[in-house]
Amino acid sequence: MVIIIIISSLVYSPVLCVFADAAYPQPPEYLVAMEVTSSSVKLSWNASVDTESTVAVKSYVVQYRRNGSSEDYMEISVWKPEISVVGLDAETSYEFHVLSVNVVGQSRSAASVIITTGHAGFCQFCGLVQGLKNHDSYLNEEKTF
Repeated sequence: MVIIIIISSLVYSPVLCVFADAAYPQPPEYLVAMEVTSSSVKLSWNASVDTESTVAVKSYVVQYRRNGSSEDYMEISVWKPEISVVGLDAETSYEFHVLSVNVVGQSRSAASVIITTGHAGFCQFCGLVQGLKNHDSYLNEEKTF
């Protein structure tokens, strides 16, 4: 695919930009919840590796809404493959998915994940994630989920 963009202005002559082999980016993979509380979710995914295009992924769009809802998706743009989504309602299921973005446009949606927030004071995986970051001390602690 070749994309041609003509940029014109009243002051300057038109400029022709050609992106050879430009294509929409591949969607990210392996979207997972790293931490779930009563009002937030920390998500992580593998960065997009685009073998079909010479145009690099510039950012990601995280879309979410209540599971089963026909509401419009809320969208958050991020530049790295992780995000903490805050301000969620307790004990509510949400559908999340992520899209990659490059200069051509957005990828198709990656597989969705359904996550249910906990009750007030709830934090699933919090100890596990911290333990994985500090593996030695995690092995010596007793965890209850």
